[in-house]
Amino acid sequence: MSRSKKIIAWMDRDLDHSFRPGQKPASMVIIFLPVPFAIAGESLSLPHRPIWAITLCIMALLAIFWTWRYIRAMRRFAAKSDRIYDIRTKHMLPPEYADTHSATKAAKLRALLRRNKDPK
Repeated sequence: MSRSKKIIAWMDRDLDHSFRPGQKPASMVIIFLPVPFAIAGESLSLPHRPIWAITLCIMALLAIFWTWRYIRAMRRFAAKSDRIYDIRTKHMLPPEYADTHSATKAAKLRALLRRNKDPK
């Protein structure tokens, strides 16, 4: 497995296990990885502004990448929760609510109904 795939797998594993209120995922550290290189470059008396500009650009790209992975993890988590609701939880509800659907399934049914109502 390549190094980038290992990093992505580590991020996904970390994000999957950090869905608790107030807990910051450890994979956020990846955003700040370029900072030590900028400090080292500064100590080597390389031009000050370009190093920090490059560092900030790399940090922004890593933040965008991390956010994208975080959104994917949240969607996986929501889909898993919806499946659990559809399989187990809705049958524990009172009879008048037992025929409800999860949020994902309800949204898909609404979209399907909307598509079928539109005359094209």
